Amino acid sequence: MARNSMREKIAITPRRSVALYALLSIAMVIVSYVFVIALAAACVYLPYLIVQSVEPSPGSARHLVSWRHSHRWGHAVVAGATARKIRTAGHTARSGHPSYGMKYVDQGAQFYDAQHRNLQITHLKWKAAKLGFRVVEAPAA
Repeated sequence: MARNSMREKIAITPRRSVALYALLSIAMVIVSYVFVIALAAACVYLPYLIVQSVEPSPGSARHLVSWRHSHRWGHAVVAGATARKIRTAGHTARSGHPSYGMKYVDQGAQFYDAQHRNLQITHLKWKAAKLGFRVVEAPAA
């Protein structure tokens, strides 16, 4: 008789199912992974699209990296290198250290054209010397 009375006293209350909560937490993890991957892709691909859509001009930032190597490395690598050079140049210009800080002065497209011309002349003289020739500049007309 004692056994029957003990069985009647023990009552297990029904629990709510945690399956719904488990499914919701799994769905949240999956959605967060998709969001992070989409955000990373946007951070990589959008600057690439912006750089590709800009027409090159003599005064643009595209002169910072040799775009002739883009067929070898790929446009994304060259665009990333250009972005890094712009970022480090800006950081150096804004740096508070007296040796590195500098004031920004827009030198214009003519300055970059002249700089590019001087680099081409230097390279031409080097190439001519390598082949056994000498470059002599013609007098201005």
